[in-house]
Amino acid sequence: MPGSQQYAEHQRRVAAGIRPLRPCTPSCPALLITGLPRSGKSLAEALLARNARVMAGGELALVRKFATTQDAAAGLRGLARKLSRQPRSPLAQWYAQRAAASGVKGISYVTDTSPANLTRLGYLALLHPEVPIVFCRRDPLDLGASLYFKNFRSGHHYSYSLATLGRAIAAAEKVMDHWLTVLPNPMLELRYDDVVLNPDRGRTALFHHLGLDQQPHPAPPPATATAARLFPSRTSTDFDVISADLIGFGRRFHRQLEPLLAAYAAEKRRPELVPAPD
Repeated sequence: MPGSQQYAEHQRRVAAGIRPLRPCTPSCPALLITGLPRSGKSLAEALLARNARVMAGGELALVRKFATTQDAAAGLRGLARKLSRQPRSPLAQWYAQRAAASGVKGISYVTDTSPANLTRLGYLALLHPEVPIVFCRRDPLDLGASLYFKNFRSGHHYSYSLATLGRAIAAAEKVMDHWLTVLPNPMLELRYDDVVLNPDRGRTALFHHLGLDQQPHPAPPPATATAARLFPSRTSTDFDVISADLIGFGRRFHRQLEPLLAAYAAEKRRPELVPAPD
């Protein structure tokens, strides 16, 4: 299929040191915004949802869903051969269905902010090396404090222990560093502090990365109930005031968070790559 041919070409270009500056015209209308919770994913999605070509999908986790349907026992080459024989891409179909369900014409991207996609991005690259990816990062002390105090109702059990949380943050950073080295997809890193302090510049970087018109326009309706709750009505004139109060707030808990920092530092020193938590 075309995606596999593009992947081979991208791999050749990467091996030659040539990286794409902006995405190809996507055959799959997905836009992956990934990272741990509380790292700025929803903020990035909100900035992107100012554009009429971008639909806020929320945590769809469609890449994770796709990965669970694949048997990787034959290895990467075997999986790539299998995917190349598929007449249609399930991922392209799933994201296109989300866009079509809105009834809005001209949607180029449906965002997917699920943290569970982070460790499965290799599956995405095999089918769709043209799909853009945005990695969201945040100061580990602020991120750790925010995750620990969040007290998730379900999932994210790693956040209940400071030491486990420190290792999880370091592991997620290592996974992102790995993908930035090996994936052919157009990729962009966003740092929470930078976007909060200057959201206009963050939005400009995102729009440029996607080849979008820099002038915000009324956005299409969100694709999920969660996204609708987060982004009920987005227009070019209702730009939210983003508070900078949470930048550096983890420092006030520095002593209490010492187990997190110690575990984070120890994990960063480990040379092997470990999976990020779901």
